[in-house]
Amino acid sequence: MREIFRFLASRPILAIELLLASLLINLLGLASSLYVMQVLNRYVSSGVDATLVTLTVGVIVAVIAEWVLRQLRRSLAGGVVHAPIGRLIAGFFNSLLGVKLVELLKLPPGEQRELVNHLATAQKTYTPATVVALLDLPFVGLFVGALFLIHHWIGIIASLFLSVVFLLTLVHQGRLQQPTQQLAQKAARSGALTTSVMTVAESVRAFRGAPLLRQRWWAEQASLHRDQTRLTNRQEGIQTLTQGIGALMGVAVIAVGAKFANMGLMDTGLLIGANIIAARAMAPLLKWAQLVSQLAKARQGLKILSQFGRLPLEKQDGVVLQQWVGKIELKQVAFSWSEARGSLFSGISATAEPGKVLAVVGRNGSGKTTLLRLLVGVLLPERGHILVDGYNLDQLHPDWWHQQILYVPQEPLFLDASLRDNLLAMRPGMDEEALNHLVDRVGLRRFVNETPQGLDLVLTEGGQRLSPGIRRRLALARGLAAEGRLVILDEPLEGVDNEGRLLIVDMMRRFVAEGRTVVIASHDAGMAKLAHQVIDLDATLKTEQVVVEPAS
Repeated sequence: MREIFRFLASRPILAIELLLASLLINLLGLASSLYVMQVLNRYVSSGVDATLVTLTVGVIVAVIAEWVLRQLRRSLAGGVVHAPIGRLIAGFFNSLLGVKLVELLKLPPGEQRELVNHLATAQKTYTPATVVALLDLPFVGLFVGALFLIHHWIGIIASLFLSVVFLLTLVHQGRLQQPTQQLAQKAARSGALTTSVMTVAESVRAFRGAPLLRQRWWAEQASLHRDQTRLTNRQEGIQTLTQGIGALMGVAVIAVGAKFANMGLMDTGLLIGANIIAARAMAPLLKWAQLVSQLAKARQGLKILSQFGRLPLEKQDGVVLQQWVGKIELKQVAFSWSEARGSLFSGISATAEPGKVLAVVGRNGSGKTTLLRLLVGVLLPERGHILVDGYNLDQLHPDWWHQQILYVPQEPLFLDASLRDNLLAMRPGMDEEALNHLVDRVGLRRFVNETPQGLDLVLTEGGQRLSPGIRRRLALARGLAAEGRLVILDEPLEGVDNEGRLLIVDMMRRFVAEGRTVVIASHDAGMAKLAHQVIDLDATLKTEQVVVEPAS
């Protein structure tokens, strides 16, 4: 509810218009009660048809006016929530695009997906309907005032019941915060397990993983179900309780009013009108009680989204070098994913020269891919420096630097867009002739020709449905589109057939002949033989000082 009030405070003029509209709507809401009282007290006793016609026309006009105002108020309420929710969505997407990769990788897969769910919950909760429901709360006092005018004891009785409902809902709202947070965490874990089952479907079947995963899934679901049931029961309990209190209020108003009517202190029209007004006063509180759980979930989601929005972003400015031939230096570079896990590697000092090949070798998990990511600039060293013409890599403009690199990652993933768009993303001005030259150069012509959509084939799921060989060739084409002076290849021969191996080796020789700087990470002995220098990351296991050796 606080978020709604914050939205209103950001648009004060609109908030005033909404409050005025709500005041008029609630005043007009008294018309039906007044109509009942007047018909029973004046028409029934007098029998004058003109009185009935006048009263009926008046209440019809009031009902139509109330309907028009409600439509107007809903439209105004849309202006209150649409802008901040739009900013929330845009801000989240911009943060997702710009947050530092190392921070994004720290988030478990389940939490990453839950971020999207939290965004959907906020969109579903903070709607015009929610705004107008909460705007009616302050005007409960208007109906209570009308009840006091009918009879002070009727007003007192209604006030007591309404106060009980208000306090119960307020307490319930405060008690929802912790269980809602716990439920979100368990939902993230359950979602991560489900996603992993789909991701490793082949391994599940080939290595008898189904019994283990089924056991884990049932345990997660049992815990999640218990919390969901507990939260749902609590919400349904408060709704049932408040509805019951509302019904008891109606009984109390009728009983006390009937007593007063019997004593001659109140007529039948006032008694029935008082009951209608009391029900109208209770309605906003019952609606609020129904929204409490949803508001708690949305508030928890906004909290998590806000925390994500505070993660450090990649910088968007920096130095642009007028000339750079491709030389890059590493000085005492170290990196770790977390303090608890210690350094992945440390003490790397080397120089990658134009026209030469620098190979990075080491066991699986020694940090070959991570070191290449440092050179690409998507990760930053924990200690040490990566220098480009005397500038630290993190001082350079990211867009400029990425245009200097021909990068082929070990597990290439692509934008959910067409083949054409993926290639043009690196060089938007590339014409059709240059695009087709790239396709021919990496041996993708047959694949493109045999695909009905050709270059307009839309990739999904990062292109993971393509075969490894096609993905590798497409990644090479994407890298070539940048025309970078620095060539970074991560396990370039992995998943490539003999024709592809010959193609990549031939390209590497061509890169060297063109004076480009080539850095490769590979466990393939043949690739290491092509290098002029070798960084052995396994040396960190012995000396904490990486030895840079000339290739034999």
